[in-house]
Amino acid sequence: MPESVPLPDALLTRINTEAARTFGGDTSALVAAALDSYLATQDTLHTLDDRYPAVPGETAEARLGRAMAAAGVSTDTLRAMGDTLTRVSGGIPGYRQPGTPQQHLQTFINWATSNPTAHQVGCVLATIQPAAGAQGAQRDPVVSYARGFLTAGKKSIAGDLNQYFSDRNPKGSSNPFDPGRLDRTGVSLAIDDLTGLITVELVAHTWGDARQRLRDIHLQDGVLVASGASIGNQTASALYSISLSTVVVPG
Repeated sequence: MPESVPLPDALLTRINTEAARTFGGDTSALVAAALDSYLATQDTLHTLDDRYPAVPGETAEARLGRAMAAAGVSTDTLRAMGDTLTRVSGGIPGYRQPGTPQQHLQTFINWATSNPTAHQVGCVLATIQPAAGAQGAQRDPVVSYARGFLTAGKKSIAGDLNQYFSDRNPKGSSNPFDPGRLDRTGVSLAIDDLTGLITVELVAHTWGDARQRLRDIHLQDGVLVASGASIGNQTASALYSISLSTVVVPG
């Protein structure tokens, strides 16, 4: 069965708050039931999605309906899975509300698709990670910086960026980023058809097209922030930030 879609921290906080306000007292059992309901729903949808691929011209809604009918899953079953969440927070799923990563990304997808020949999305990706090494002999944490432009698909934006690294400084130079030692990195930001959640995938073209998906994605001060693999696997993880901008192509 596919991996469960993690519940966003902001949504979990809202569930706790709303549960306490609405029901009072100890709400831990209620919140646990809500989480189980949410994750079961995502597992069911993704399992059906994997088992019954789309056919040409089929909408996401039609595909899900066909898959549910073929698998004998009723709409009542899925509705029951989500009832607890709806009761607790009134309007879940919270990812459909303004100010979320999904709404933020949708704004830029709409921009790019409104005029594909003239509209692009500027993308700046920066990473930082903890210092590595033994205590008292730790090296500077590696920082990376990537910049480029993304173009639109139906429900995504994607493109390749030039990525610089602070541990690749030119010999004899105080500049920490060597422009002659770049990586080419693919970035794809998409909204999942079934769950409505955002996915961010990075492709290391310089390193055999190795892929990773970022996790714990959230929106902070207009910037997408997430966790992912550290540069050089020096530490357990790294912090990733992605800033998007609207760009008009000259001419």
